[in-house]
Amino acid sequence: TTVEHIPARRASVLADSLKKIIRIYTRGGYMVNLILMDQEFDKIVDRMDMAIVNTCVTNEHVTDAERNIRTIKDSTRCSVAEFRRIRVHTLPKQVIIHMVYLAVFWMNAPPATNGISNVHSPREMVLKRSVDFDLHCRADFGQYIHAHIEAEKTNDMKLRTFTALYLGPTGNLQGTVKAWDIRTGCVKKVKKFDVVPMPDSVIDAVNKWGMKYQKEKKKKMAKFVDRLKRDFAWENDEYDIPEEALTHPEIDAEFP
Repeated sequence: TTVEHIPARRASVLADSLKKIIRIYTRGGYMVNLILMDQEFDKIVDRMDMAIVNTCVTNEHVTDAERNIRTIKDSTRCSVAEFRRIRVHTLPKQVIIHMVYLAVFWMNAPPATNGISNVHSPREMVLKRSVDFDLHCRADFGQYIHAHIEAEKTNDMKLRTFTALYLGPTGNLQGTVKAWDIRTGCVKKVKKFDVVPMPDSVIDAVNKWGMKYQKEKKKKMAKFVDRLKRDFAWENDEYDIPEEALTHPEIDAEFP
């Protein structure tokens, strides 16, 4: 199972992201010849020269893909429930993205049921890398940490750590982890960190970042309101627009 964050749903972005995933399988020694997708990917059929893109029609389903999506949602729901337990109700965008990444990371860690191997995991067969407990299981997702800053100068009075949330391992050989900086809202890669109890101020900061993301998302949505900025009490779907009657139905509407 692979997953990739799509910043936009344009044809060029979808094609580039799909090619990136195909190259991952190619480096592992696997040739991708056929890709099954829904109608949203009709616009990239002519852009893919690395594999054949076969899209389904309305009411047809790619069952394996939909089953994987449901499994990923079930895995991320556990992390969301843990956040709500500590009163974090609105998650920032970067936290949501890497929560999905981590769910897929651990889905590929053990050998797959009914897979091609009962010994090797999908991650080992494609990326040629195994999972190490000491390197990749150092904290729980979303834990509050103080990540160490690898400074070049060590004799000044600058901070040596920054407050962050643990987002999981990067998957490299050194055991580097991803940390979401609470102050800047950026995801950083760190080697060393300390797990500490989460204070209420951090919970409030995470909720504020989440609310900021929700506001930015709403700004990009087209919304029709009246002059008092209130939602209309009607919907366009409630009205059936009749077809325009033809003036001369006996005449074929064809170009000469």
